[in-house]
Amino acid sequence: MEQLFNNSLTRFHKNSTAIDLKDETDRYVIKTDVPGADESTLDVTLNGRQLTISIKTESETKQQDDNNNYQRNERFNGEFQRSLPLPGDVNKDGIKTEYNNGVLIITLPKT
Repeated sequence: MEQLFNNSLTRFHKNSTAIDLKDETDRYVIKTDVPGADESTLDVTLNGRQLTISIKTESETKQQDDNNNYQRNERFNGEFQRSLPLPGDVNKDGIKTEYNNGVLIITLPKT
C-alpha cells in the first residue's frame, strides 16, 4: 500500500509542473517552476530540436506541537524531467540557465 501511495505522489509531482516556451526575436526562453530543486543536478540536453531538461527535487513538510513532538513529517524526493520540441534551430553553445527561488529559466539563442 505504501508503494502505491508513493508512486501516486511521484506521478502527481511530475505532471503538476507547467512549462512555458516563449519565442522571442533572437531566442527561445523556457520558464518552469521547480520548487525544491538542487541546481547542481540540472541537466539540459539538446538533440537536434529536441530539448530535454532534468533536475532532482526535494521537499519536506513538518508539523510539530508546542513540545516539538512530530504530528507529521513528510519528505519527497523526485526528479523533474521534460522533453519538448523547439520550433527552430538554436546555438547549442549559447544555452544559459538560471535557477532562482524555485523558478528555472533556460535561454536558447536562435541560429
